[in-house]
Parts: sequence; C-alpha cells; structure tokens
Amino acid sequence: MAVNGIYVVLGEANALIALLKKARRYWHSVQAPTVLEDTDPLLRSLADLKDVLNNVSALADVAPQAFLSPFLEIVRSQNTNGPITEAALAAVARFLNYGLIDAHSIKSAQAVESIAQAVTHTKFIGGANAGSDECVLFKILQVLRSLLLSPVGSLLSNEAVCDMMQSCFRICFEQNLSEMLRKAAESTLSDMTQLIFARLPDFEEDIRHPYIRKLVMSAKRDKRRRRRRRKSKIDVKQNDSEEEVDAEVTEINEAKQELDQVVDELSRPRTSSQLMVDLHATGMGYAVVLNTDEAIDITTKCDEGLQSCEGSKEAKEGEVLESSEADHNVPLISALRRERHHSPQHSPSDVSTGGGVLQMPYGLPCARELLRFLITLTNPLDRHNTEQMIVLGLNLLIVVLEASADHLSNYSLFLPLIKDELCRSLLQLLETEKLPILASTSRASFLLFESCRIHLKFQLEAYFNKLRAIVVSEQTSVSYEKKEIALDSIVQLWRIPGLVTELYLNYDCDLYCSNIFEDLTKLLVENAFPLHGLQSTSLLSLEALLVVIDNIEQNCVYRNAGSLPPSGVDCKQPVLQRPILSGMESAQRQTNPGQTGVDIELLTKLSSLRKFNRHAAISSQLSMSKILEQKKRKRIIAEGTEVFNQSPKKGIEFLREKGLLGADPESMVDWLRENPRLDKKMIADYICSRKHAAVLEAFVKSFSFEETRLDQALRMFLETFRLPGEAAEISMVMQHFSDHWYRVNNEPFNHPDAAFTLSYAIIMLNTDQHNPQVRRNQPPMTVDCFKRNLSGTNGKADFDSQMLEDIYAAIKTDEIVMPAEQTGIVKENYMWKVLLRRGESGEGNFTHAPIGWNDHDLFAIAWGPAIAAFSYVYDKSQNDIILQKALNGYRKCALIAAHYGMSDVFDNLIIHLCKFSTLMPKSEGVGEETLELQRQRSAGSELSLQDTPEAIAIRFGENQKAHMAARAFFELVHNHGDILREGWKNVIECLIQLFRARLLPPELTEVEDFVDPKGWVSLIRVHHKQLPISRSEAGLLSWFGLGGGSNESQGVKRPTAEQENSIKTAEQVIHDCRPGQLVGDSKYLTNSSLSELLSAISQASHAIVQHADNGMQNPVRIEPLSPVDEDALVFHLETIVNITQENKDRISMVWPVLRRHIDWLLSKRFGKNPLLVERAVVGLLRVINRNLFRDTEVTTKEMLLSLTLILTLPPQAISILSKQIAYGLHSLIQNNAANIHNKDDWNILFSLLEASGAAVLPEDIFNETRAGMPERNAHSDGELMLDASAASLATGSDSARGSTQNVHEWIHLDHKDAARATEDALRAVLAPRNAYNHSFLVLRTNLGRHEPAAFLKVCETLSFLLRDAMHVTPDNFEACVHCLRTFIEASLDGGRYAAGPLSGDAQNRLHSSTSGRKNERTTHHKEKEMSTEVDPDEKSGKEEEKQLSSSYAQCSHLLLDLCHQLHDSAPTIYQKWAKEGVVDASTATVWPTIWKPLLQAMARLGCDCRRQIRAAAINYLVRALLIADLQAMSAIEWDSCFREVLFPLLSKLLEPFSPMDPLGMEETRVRVMQLVTKTLLNHLNSLAVLPSFPQLWLRLLDYLEKYLRLERSDLLSEAVPESLKNMLLVLQSQGLFSIIPGLYQITIDRMGPVLPQLIQETLPHPPTSPTPQSPQTASLARPLPVNMQSGRTIILAPTPPANEQQK
Repeated sequence: MAVNGIYVVLGEANALIALLKKARRYWHSVQAPTVLEDTDPLLRSLADLKDVLNNVSALADVAPQAFLSPFLEIVRSQNTNGPITEAALAAVARFLNYGLIDAHSIKSAQAVESIAQAVTHTKFIGGANAGSDECVLFKILQVLRSLLLSPVGSLLSNEAVCDMMQSCFRICFEQNLSEMLRKAAESTLSDMTQLIFARLPDFEEDIRHPYIRKLVMSAKRDKRRRRRRRKSKIDVKQNDSEEEVDAEVTEINEAKQELDQVVDELSRPRTSSQLMVDLHATGMGYAVVLNTDEAIDITTKCDEGLQSCEGSKEAKEGEVLESSEADHNVPLISALRRERHHSPQHSPSDVSTGGGVLQMPYGLPCARELLRFLITLTNPLDRHNTEQMIVLGLNLLIVVLEASADHLSNYSLFLPLIKDELCRSLLQLLETEKLPILASTSRASFLLFESCRIHLKFQLEAYFNKLRAIVVSEQTSVSYEKKEIALDSIVQLWRIPGLVTELYLNYDCDLYCSNIFEDLTKLLVENAFPLHGLQSTSLLSLEALLVVIDNIEQNCVYRNAGSLPPSGVDCKQPVLQRPILSGMESAQRQTNPGQTGVDIELLTKLSSLRKFNRHAAISSQLSMSKILEQKKRKRIIAEGTEVFNQSPKKGIEFLREKGLLGADPESMVDWLRENPRLDKKMIADYICSRKHAAVLEAFVKSFSFEETRLDQALRMFLETFRLPGEAAEISMVMQHFSDHWYRVNNEPFNHPDAAFTLSYAIIMLNTDQHNPQVRRNQPPMTVDCFKRNLSGTNGKADFDSQMLEDIYAAIKTDEIVMPAEQTGIVKENYMWKVLLRRGESGEGNFTHAPIGWNDHDLFAIAWGPAIAAFSYVYDKSQNDIILQKALNGYRKCALIAAHYGMSDVFDNLIIHLCKFSTLMPKSEGVGEETLELQRQRSAGSELSLQDTPEAIAIRFGENQKAHMAARAFFELVHNHGDILREGWKNVIECLIQLFRARLLPPELTEVEDFVDPKGWVSLIRVHHKQLPISRSEAGLLSWFGLGGGSNESQGVKRPTAEQENSIKTAEQVIHDCRPGQLVGDSKYLTNSSLSELLSAISQASHAIVQHADNGMQNPVRIEPLSPVDEDALVFHLETIVNITQENKDRISMVWPVLRRHIDWLLSKRFGKNPLLVERAVVGLLRVINRNLFRDTEVTTKEMLLSLTLILTLPPQAISILSKQIAYGLHSLIQNNAANIHNKDDWNILFSLLEASGAAVLPEDIFNETRAGMPERNAHSDGELMLDASAASLATGSDSARGSTQNVHEWIHLDHKDAARATEDALRAVLAPRNAYNHSFLVLRTNLGRHEPAAFLKVCETLSFLLRDAMHVTPDNFEACVHCLRTFIEASLDGGRYAAGPLSGDAQNRLHSSTSGRKNERTTHHKEKEMSTEVDPDEKSGKEEEKQLSSSYAQCSHLLLDLCHQLHDSAPTIYQKWAKEGVVDASTATVWPTIWKPLLQAMARLGCDCRRQIRAAAINYLVRALLIADLQAMSAIEWDSCFREVLFPLLSKLLEPFSPMDPLGMEETRVRVMQLVTKTLLNHLNSLAVLPSFPQLWLRLLDYLEKYLRLERSDLLSEAVPESLKNMLLVLQSQGLFSIIPGLYQITIDRMGPVLPQLIQETLPHPPTSPTPQSPQTASLARPLPVNMQSGRTIILAPTPPANEQQK
C-alpha cells in the first residue's frame, strides 16, 4: 500500500484513545488529567501498542496478534459504549481491508481466530437510542464479511466460520431490529455463502478429517442411538394410549427455542430496574449493557446435548448414509463442536504452532453444515420456519447453487443432502400459495436440476409432475399467478440445452417412468388454446414449444453445416467472481485485470455455443434401434399393466403373447417388483393363489434380507403388496417369508418355525397397537405381554429380550401399513422412500444424450401441437412480436421438416400460412375465415367486398398479418420447396389468386410469343362486366343531363386514394415475396416434388373446368369458359411450360405431364376458347424448340410426334393459329434442323408447314373422293369440284354453321380487317371453289385461305433449309420438294389463297363498304370503340395490300430460285448419297421424284397473273430443261415431261390468266409455245422411237390450233405458224413422216384446215412408202426392255436409211 501500515494502526489507536478518554470524563465527571497508575487497562494496552510501533520500522516486524489484541479487547469489553466498540470494529475492518495481516504468516491463523471469536462475542453498553446500537451491529456485520472475504479469511477454522454465519443468521431472524439491518445481514450472509461455496473446488474430501471420519464410521452407533431414543420415548408414553406420534414435523430445534425465548423477552416492556438484556443468551452473540452498573459477561454456550447428523455406512463401502431426522434439529455449529470434543487430542487435522494447537482451515465440513442448515430453514413441514426464514434459506441456496452447482455432486458429503432433504423440501414448497416462496423455489430448482440432474433422475420426474399438476389444477386455491409461475418454470427448464432430448430418452423411453416429454407437450398445447382469449400462460406455452423447435432447428443447422459440436463443450464454466472486499481490492482488480480470473476467450466461446448441452454425453453411442424397441416395449407394458390391474391373469397372458414375459417365475417376479404402477392388491391376488406357488416362492426369494431384523424385513416385504385378508393365505405367505429370512440370516433361531411364529406375532402386534376397534375393546398390548406371548416359541426357548423390545418399540412407533393405500404424510414418506430406493438402483441412471440425438422422433411428437399452437396464436393475436414468434416457429419447423424430409409437416405448414395470407380462393379455402379477414369484411367498403381484382388487392393490402404470412409462406417455399408435396396445390391456388388480382410480377405474366414484335405477350386481360340498367332510368337521367356516362353504365367504381395505397402496398409485398422465383427454382426441386408440382397445376386446371361444367345450364352443348376461367387455365399452362423450360435436364420426366396437359387443352372441349388453344400450341412449340435434343432419342421422337396434335385440330383452328405455328416452326427448324435425321419426323414438320403457311386441309376430307383415282399431279376441273364438294360434305352443315357463327372466338390475326378476313378464310375452307373448263396444271388441290404472314414466314423457313446443303438430307429431300410445290401453288397470282387484303372477295367487300362504314363510324362512335371489328380506312388498306403484293412477289421469286437450285443440284446430291448407299441416283429415280415435280412447280408459276413472275418462271423452266444432266433422260421420261409438265402448262395458258395484261398474256403464250417446240425438236430423235409419239404430236397440234384461235393473238398468229413450220421441216428432214405410219396424215388432217398454205408449202407431197427393212433398219424395230415406269413393251418403227431421207 502507499502508506506504511504502522501509521494506519497508530492512527486507529490514537482515535480510540481519544474516545476512551472522552468516555471516562463523561463517566466520572473528572476534569483533571489522569495519572498513569489510574489508567484504564484498555488505555494502557493501546499506549503499549504505540510504544511498540514507534520502535519498529515495519508492521511485519510485529505479530498480528500483538497489534490486534488492544482493539479486540475493546470489542470484548463490556464496559465500553457503542461508539467506542464501533470504532474498534471499524479499525479491525480497516486492517483487514488494507491487508495488514499477512495471509502467509504462520501467526495469522491465530489472529483471525481471535478476530472471529471477539467479534462474535462483542459486548458494549447500550445507548438510549436503538439506532446507535444497530450501528454497532451493522459494523459487526462488516467486520465478519471483511474477515471471511479477506485473504486471511481462508485460515479460519470450521467452527469460527460457523460461528460467524450463525451470528449473521441471528441478526436476520431478530424481528426487533430494523429492516435495513436485517437486510444488511442477509447481504452479508449472501456474500459469505458465495465465497464458501465458490472455494468448493479447492476443498479436498479428506477421509482423515475428524468430521468426515465420524460421518463414515459411526453408522452402527447412530443406529443404536436411534433405537435407544425410541425406547425411551415409549417408556415415557406407553401409558398414554391416546397420544400418537406426529410424523409430519421433527423435534424442535433448541436453537430456535432460544430464539423464541428472546422474542418473548424482547417483546415485554422494559423497566429501568433492568440492568441489562443479555442478547447473548438469545443467540445474538453479544451483550448490550443499558446502564452504568457493572456489566455481566455472559457467553454463549452451545447445547452439546443435541444430536448430530446421521452417520453413514462403513468406510469400506465407500458410501455416506442419509441424514437422520435429528439433522434438522442441530444448530449450525453444534455438530462441529461436538466433533471437536470427541476427537483425539492430536488429530491429523490439527496444526501445531508455537502457541498451541490450532484447527486446520475451514473446508467441506463447514460447507456441508451450512448447506444442511439452509435446507433445514426451507423445510415447510417445520412450523417454526416462517415465510421470512424460508425465503432467506431459498435465496442462500440459490447463491450456493449459482456458485458451486457443478461441484456439489463431486463430493459424497453433499449428494445425500441434495437427493433427499433438499429435493424434498423444494418439491413440498411447490404446494405453497405464497408467490415469493414459489418463485424462489422455482429458481433454486432450476439451478439444481440444470447442473445435477444426472444424480436426480426421479426427483426431476417428480418435479415436472408437480408443476404439471399445478398447471392443470382446477382448484380455486391454485391462483392464476401460481399456474403462471409453474408454467414459466417448465419453460425455463425446457430452455436448458439438451434437456428436452434427455427427457425423452430417460423418461419417455424408460419402461416405468412417466412420458414426461409427451405429457408436457400435451399440457403446453392445452394451455396454448385458452377458452377466453390469449393469456400470458398461452404465450408461455407457445414459448416452450418454440424452445423445443428452436433446439432441434439449431441442431439441423449444424448438421447441414457439416457436423454438430461435441457435447460438453462448455463443461468448464467460468467461476463466478468472489465478492469484492473493499475499494482497494476493486482498484487492484481494475489495475490488474488479468488477476480477476475472467477468461475472455472462454466467455466468447461459451457465448457462441450457449445453446448446446454443456454436459458431456455418454461415451458409447446410443443405439437408436434399441431405444425405439424399448419405447415400443413401454407402450405394450403400459397396456399390459392396465389389463393386469383389471385382471391379473389376462394381463400376464397379454404380456406373454407380446413376448415380454417368459414362462419362468423369475421373469414374472422381476416384472412385478420393477413395475411401480401395478395395483398392490392385484399383485397379492396373483402371487397368493395356490396355482402360482412357484411365483410366490420366487417373489419372496427376490428380497435380500441379510443382516436385517425380522420386523424390518417384514416391513420391507409387506410394502410391495397388500397382504390378503384370509388367514390361510396369510399363513402361506408368512411361511414362505419366514423360511427365506431364516435361511439367508444363517438360521439365527433354534427352530425354523420360530421365525414363522415371530412373524405372525409381529403382524398381530401391529393390529393390536393400531387397529381402533381392537383398542376400544381392550387396552393395547404391553411389551411384557408381547414377551410373555412369545415365551417358549424359539425351539422351546425364549427369544432375545432386547430384540423383542426393539421389535415392540418399532411396531408401536411406526405401524406396518400399505403406504400406497394411505394418504397424507404417510404416503408421501413412503413414495419418497421408494423414489430414493429407485434412484440408488440401476434404474436411476440418468443419461446425457448426445446433441441432436433422436431429434426426428421429438419433432414427430411436437410438430403437430406446435403448429396448431402457432396457428391459434397467430389468428388471435394482434401483437407484432407475438406474430413474429409464431412465424419464426413456422420457419424453424419448415427447416426441420426439410432436414428430415417430412413432407406432411411442410405441407401442413404451407396450408396454414396460405390461410393466413388470405390468398386462398373462397371456394377452395378452409371453412372458417380468420379473425382478421372477418374484421375486414365487417368494416370493409363496398368495393373491397367485391371479387374484382382491385377488391382482392385492396383486402390483401389492408391486412398486415396477411403480409407477414405471405412473406413467410413464399420464403418457406423458396427455401424448402423440394420437400413440398400436397402443399403445391395451395401454392398454385395462391398464385392464381394473385394473378386474378394482377399482383404477380412480369416474369410470371409475360410469356414468350413467336409473333409479337417484343417477343412476349402479357397474360393479364381486362374484363368489364356491364351491368343491366333500366332503359327508363337511363333515359330519364339523360334527359336531365345526369349520368349516362360509361363508368356509371358499367357499374364500375374507382378506388379511393386510401385503397390505391393499399393496392400499392400489396404490390410491394408481393414483389418482396418473389413469386417468380418459384419457376426458376423448380430446377432445384427433387423429382418427386417437381412431379407433385406439375400434378398440382394440372389438377387445378381440371378443377376449374369441372366447376364450370357443373354450372352449365345445358350439359349437352359445350359452352365457352368464362374469361376469368380461361385466363386461369392459360396461366396454369404457361406455368407448366416455364417449369418445363427450366428443367431441361429432366425433360424425360416433365415431358409426359406437359404432353397430356396440352393434349387435353387441344381437345374439342376448348374449341370455343381460342386464346387457350393458341397458348397451348405456342407452349408446345416453345418446349420442343428448346428441348428437342436434350435427352434420349425416345423423348425426341415423342416430342416430334406430339406435333401431330396440331394437325388434328380443325382446319378453322389451324387457319387462325397459322401465324403462331409458322413462326414457331421457323424457330424450331432454325435451331434444330441439323439434328433431325428421321424421315417421319421431317414429314410431320413439313406437314405442319404446309398446314400453317399454305392452309392445306386435312387429307381425310378428300379420301372419299380420291379413292380409286390414279395418282398424278395434273388434275381436271371435275376433280377439283369433287374435292371441294367432299370438303363441304365432310365438315357438315351444322359444323359449318357453328364455325361461322362462332368465328369471332377464333380470331387472333394482326392485320386490320382481321375479323372479316377470318370469315373469308373459313368460307373458303368450307365452300367449293369455281371450276375451270379446261385441264390445267395444279400442284395441290386441298388448299384453303392462308394467313399471309404465316405464308411468308414458311417461305423464309424453306429458304433457310434449302440454301444450306447441310440441311438437305435423304430424309427430307422429297418432303422439301413437296412443300415447295405446295407453296408455289399457294403463292399463285400473288396470294390468291390468302386470307386478307390480297383475296378478291375480301378486297371487294372492304372497298364497297368504305363509305357506309364512314357514316356508321360517325353515328355509333361509342359502340365502335367496344367492337372487336376494326374498319381500316381506304388508304391504309391499299398500303397494306401493296406491301403484301411486294412480299408475295419476292416469295415467288424465292420459290422459283429454290426450285431451280434443287433441280440443278439434285444429280450431284443424289450421286453423293448413292456413293454412301443411301439412295438410287439413276435417272429413272431422279426424274419422277425430283425433276418432274420441280419442273411442274416452275411451270405452275408460268401461269401466274403477274408478268414478272411468269417471265422468271419461264426463264427458270428453259434453263432447267437445258441442263446437261437432263439430256441423259430416256424417251419415256421426256414423253412424261411433255404430258405432265409442258402440255398442262399450255393448257393453263389458254385461259385468261391475266385479263388486265393481254399483251403480257400473249407474250407468255408465245414464249411457252416456242419452248415446247424447241424442246420437242431437241429431243425428237429419242421421242420419235416411242409408239406414243403420234399421240404426243397430235396433242401438240391441238394446242397449236387452240392458240391460233385465241382472240387478240396477233403475236401468236405469227409465232405459231413459224414454230409449226420449223417442226414440220425437221420432221420432214428426219423422214419421220415416212418412218412413222399415219403421222403425215394426222398432220394434214389436223393443220390443213387451219393453215392450208403453210401445209402446202412445207408438205407439198405425201411421203414415199418405206423400203423393206435392211438389217440395219431391222435392228431399230427390235423390242425395247420393259420400261421402269409403265411396264409396257414398246416396238419402234424402222428408221428409213439416210439415202432415202435424202431423196
């Protein structure tokens, strides 16, 4: 310290000298200074001390006892007043606080003992003011505290510490003292108790200590003492037959008797004659002198006659016996002093010093005595314990447990006290009605069971059962506050990490323990559902359930992170800091924080792991299978117990059937002894039956009666069953009992029957002493009578007299009864004894379970009640904090369910949250609405009560609880959707409700589209419901100028500003919920969850349709779905499509569901819902486009085959959907063309291209008319008429009318006259077209009106395919050619088959109605705005027509170019494929499959009405006919070219194909005629050998004649004769007229009348007859091989020799 200690002591000495002198002057009224001889001894000792201190340099040179004795003499002096004593005490306190006494000095022990002895025996003269006296007492408390808490305090002996504690207790219990002083005493006791037990880890349990040795070795002596005490009591009271032993309370503590005497003495009025009040006699430890007379020194003497605590067994057994009843009556210090008096003179515990023999420092004996005394204070059965004493005892016990709970169980001295007295007192205190006591009891119990529960298994079970009984009690004496405290105690215990798991393991899975966890869970659930609204108990129950869920959730989090932390991570708890002694010590701690003992790193670690069990789990891993099997056995045993208590025989049979009991008696006896729930009477009925003699014998042998007196053994035996009432049965039982006892105790009597006789006599004595009826008829038997009755029964000898006296005394004192059938304290004592006995057996083992052990089973038990409680609280409460707790419970349950894959739990969670989110449709939701929804409906506006989208959004936006539930709902689905099963139905219902409310984000309402320029379209449509308004009302309002507006007529009310804010709030909440993430996260779902999701969507769609069908008025006629239902189905469809797109890797699993759903949507049921059908087709194409080759070949084949669903649609539907189909197919082929390698797949694709782009009608419409007709590509006009008629008949008049009537339901075209153009398309499909009078070239007959945009897109697709040689394969070449021909036919005349401005009928109607519609637009403007038909003005129609004409012209050129390209590259491509062995590259194969169809296509466009297209087509045709590969064709193939290509072209050109361009028509005819003649001349040699050449020539002449006879044929009149002349000259020069018989005559007959002059000039003479055939010419006439195509044998005429030709 900064100041020398000598100065401190001198200063205190001078101060006391001054006070003493002042007091002396006051007492003697003397003014003169005193002389040295007259000095008081106290002054003299202080003066001597000053002399000593003045002669030393340091205080350490002076012995502590030397400078302390003057001050202690003043404290002990009875002649000093209060201020002087207080100053002396303050000086001692200052010495201790400053550390002037060296704790390491060997002389310090004697000094601290002197301080303790002096302070606890303080004497002083009291003053007139009681407050000054209390100041001295307060200073005494300070000195005692400083002494014990100082470093030298550890040198105090056990006796000294107990004296100090006892002095503080006396001040606490003195009611005449002020409240403040008593509270100060309590605080001092708290600090001292904390210090003693905080040092507990430093104490050693030394068996050599006299106190401990006495406890270990005095068991037999204590037993004898108890027997003598009972005997003495009996001798005193044996004549008083009416007096009974009070078993509820123990003997009165003599110390408390003294306290009562003090209270009585102090309560009496005081008189001046009284010299003093000896408070020391009352146990206060000091004397207060009230006058100036000579004081009397009376010291406190402890009553050494009090009995000590009960001993224990021998040390060799290693166990300490439980304390006896006398322990409760022993003062705090009596036992220790008695131990000192009885100990040897030089015990091992003594410490030798120069001044004598000192005791060793205090340790376990002091701590045990203090704990025992505190337990005694809390005994509620002791009537002397007041409420104040019980509360003080509990508070100090709390301090003990807080300071050393983890260490108490490490010492055998404490465990018996804790297991027996402490636990029983705490359990009994639970019955009190005083809330402070109950609260302190709860706190102490929590600390005890949290740390020592491994030793208190059955005590903890009893504690929980007590709390449960309090909570469920319906007695009026049990207040609500008491129930609340009990429930809070359960909650606090459940918060102990790992305890819930341990409860389930040690109790619910124990065969004969209560189902603590299950019972408490049921209790919590019952309290979570109050009858009269939410109460605090409801919230506590909810919190308890949350504790269980939270612990399991934390374990799951750690498991997901990788591993659980090991159990016992924080077994090393930080030691609580000892109380601060003084300001100096506080400064030292702040200056040297490292010396405070606080481990910051450990505290940080504990903070992070505070939620885990700090007790180490068992070393061996628990077998889950064994535990579950044991749990199953427990249920069977419980059921068997109930049956046994009704009928023992049936119960035994039941258990044997279940395999839990064997046939041997031993297994039966084990069950009877172990099961505490068996009815004692039923046990007796079973074992006392003569049929079960073996069981009775085994039952008796199961008891260990060694070294047990007969009456004690009999008492133990009869506690297990109820002795039967019949004498014979009693005799049989007692015979077995006595025989067994006689054998195991080595035959202590002279004859075996002696044991039986004595046993029977004991039973008769018990009846005589305690049966009221017997006692009324005769006096009770005395001990002499008892001896006399047994005289000569021990083998004709007498029993030991002392033994009979002990037996008599025991029976008279304690009746042998059936405790289980008793009530009150008797039964409680017995039950407690059984509890302790079970705890000492192997059944009492308590297992610390590993972290997270069996969380799955715990959650399986708790989740149902927990979710029900969360839902109830969430529905009833309006507090945000409580609502958040409930939602957190939902979240934690969801995480646990996800961890363990408990789909049913998660589905239940989602269902509840959906209900609270108010997003469930009313028809599909739960039966009862939530309270919040009912409140909103009762207070809602008219708009919010409607079912409009705005009303749904407003209701949701105004409901804060719905916001919270919706956020939690979507959060759970996002995080744990992979375990969702049945709950997907609710998710889909919520989504469709949000869709109807227009609250979904764009990612769910904006879907991909092939046609829209943006690439997407919105699914949200606005539907207005027009309400009917009375005509008279509307007219009246209009007349007065009131109303008549569109809003009023429609009945639509605009939302208010507040409602608009609610809608915005709803939008923001849904935005935060991120519902669009559901589709994106679907790729992370498990297969089963994804399958359930898709199934839920499909089922929701079917439910909508079924609901609509059930409401139909005419079930026979299919009516269209309402717009709302149609939108819902579209939303479901798009959701399935989007999910399929996200799950590309699992397309094989998702595809079948989508395929079935689309197949259902494309059925006839939805023919009147065009939007739905359109989105189904688009969705199908989208999925195939993205996923065609992402999976197996089987799935790819199924996808392409699914496109046939589109082909099965009616022609009307395909026509309307053609644009979407064409655009979708373009994207599909563009992305996947290189990967399609199957011919059938290509045929499907090209069929769709033709159906969408060219409006090709289904083939089955024309099967009937084409049956039996030869296949060819040129058709007559009659065949066309039949085809059209068949189409009309096939569709039927009814269907035609229905289609035309409902045509507006299929409209989805983009050009302005969409509706009328669609009508034209349908009319063209169903009505026959005009027939022609001449045969002509037709490439495709079954064509309807096509969509121009679809046509153009398909042409683009064909260009993409055919421009790249890589895309042209043997699988698609022929299909490409066929498709080209189809589109060339469709492109004829610039869109003859187009549905729109290019079609003639539509154009005429649009033009003719222009003026009329202008007038209609002015007069009916409002109706025009609501109409779906939009009239284009004339200018825009012409511009559109012009643009389409240009596009069609480009397409025609493109198609021609593609035809020519294929025509030119076909030989090369086929040769390449032929080398690969794929196809046959011969001309006979190429011509009919490639060349001829392509030439026909070119020729077909040669008949187009557009001059440029005709010119280009003829140019391409000329070039095609002149290619080198074509020259290698045979004569038959060229003949086919003329008959199937050129002649049909000539035939078509005879018609007025372009009336507006006559000159162009004539030029085209001339060019074609010249082409035909040149082609004939170029291949004349090969054609001339054909037998059919004359017919070919004749037909050509017919065409020449027809062309000459055409009107306005000026060019033809010149070109035809010229061409004919050239042909005739060549034929003449080749001599064909001579070689081919009849050729000349045919020519003359045919052309002579037409061109006589030309014939005369070119063929003036008939040809000469042919000469006989020479060998050379004969060879020309040999038969040719059979033609590959026709199979006919052709014989050519001989060719004339060259010289004949020259002639």
